[in-house]
Amino acid sequence: MASGRSRRSTKKPRPATSTSDTRPTRASAKASLEQLKNQPGFDQIQAFTDRHVYGIYHQFYDAPYNFIAYLTFAKWQNPEAFSDVDPAKVWKDFHEQYMPWKAEGVFFTSI
Repeated sequence: MASGRSRRSTKKPRPATSTSDTRPTRASAKASLEQLKNQPGFDQIQAFTDRHVYGIYHQFYDAPYNFIAYLTFAKWQNPEAFSDVDPAKVWKDFHEQYMPWKAEGVFFTSI
């Protein structure tokens, strides 16, 4: 029987850039994107030549902190217009103010 109490989960989100139990690093996240060009046909995609390939944590899609993804997308699409935006700092500040754990891991990267 449910007690009616709300239990707040303290489970940390895990970045989607790793297939192992270890936390991804910036290098491993970038390597994950790099390996995509080994897929059939991907070597023909101009973005790999131009070095405009981006990756973001898939759980940003449906989370209260998805605004971090929007900031990151804006920065990627127009770095000059959003030169004062630092998604990594916003992510860290958000955690310090609202989350019960520290900001750790790699949640967005590019090559």
